[in-house]
Amino acid sequence: MHIEQMLAELEFYAAWFNEHRPHQALGGRTPNEVYFRRKPANTKPRLEPRANWPRKSPCAAPQAKIRGPCGVRIELVLQFEANRRHLPIIRLKHTA
Repeated sequence: MHIEQMLAELEFYAAWFNEHRPHQALGGRTPNEVYFRRKPANTKPRLEPRANWPRKSPCAAPQAKIRGPCGVRIELVLQFEANRRHLPIIRLKHTA
């Protein structure tokens, strides 16, 4: 591997690591959420796929309110940083 290719791979990894990978030591936040003082994704209102789940029931820490009704259908969306399969970007989205 040429040095330019290696440097490019390191840049892809650093971008993924800082933007998409939650860190336990940062309370489930990403380094970019901390550095740029963005609202952490893990505190935003969540989707609840269980139809009979009590709205006031606690979820995993940090606690987050339920967005919309319970029992919504969700889809797992899997992408990859720069098409590198070892750098997954996982998202859940509401489906109709």
